[in-house]
Amino acid sequence: MPTPELCMNLWFLIDIGSGLCYGWCGRVYRLQGVDDAEKIRLLQQLAETDYATAQREPFPKQWRVERGGHTLEAHLTPAQINLTLAQHLDFFARVLEAGLPPLPVYQIDGTPASHPTSQRLPTEPLYVATLLMENDRGEMRPYTTPGNKAWADAERLRLM
Repeated sequence: MPTPELCMNLWFLIDIGSGLCYGWCGRVYRLQGVDDAEKIRLLQQLAETDYATAQREPFPKQWRVERGGHTLEAHLTPAQINLTLAQHLDFFARVLEAGLPPLPVYQIDGTPASHPTSQRLPTEPLYVATLLMENDRGEMRPYTTPGNKAWADAERLRLM
C-alpha cells in the first residue's frame, strides 16, 4: 500500500472588480494514492469546495502591485501568481504547517512520549493552486469550470 503524504490546496483570492489578488487560503491533506496524478485529481476535486472552510491569509506587505501611479502592498496580479509560487512555495507551506496538530509519539510500552512530533510538508510538496474569484457581494467561485468562468466574466462586466 502506498505511503500517505501531506499535500496542499492553495486558493488565490481575486477581487473581480479590480482584477487583483488580495490574499490566499490553503488546506493540507494527508493523501494516499497509487501515483501523483491520482492525488492531483483528488486535490482538484477538493479545490471546488474546500476553500469555504480554509482560513484566509494576507500576503506579506513587501509583495506589491503598481496600479495607476499607486503602490498597493500585500497584493498580486493574477499574472504574478505562478512566479510567486515558484519563488515562495515554502512561505505558503510554512504558514499551513504551523496550523497542523502535532502527532503523538508512543513508547514501546504504549504510553505517550513526552514530546509529540510536528507534521511537516515535503520539501517539494504536491499541490494544486486555484484562482478563487470574488464579487462585491462576497460570492466566490473557483475559476475552473466553464460555468464558473462565465459567471466571473458576467460579474466583471456588471462591475465595470
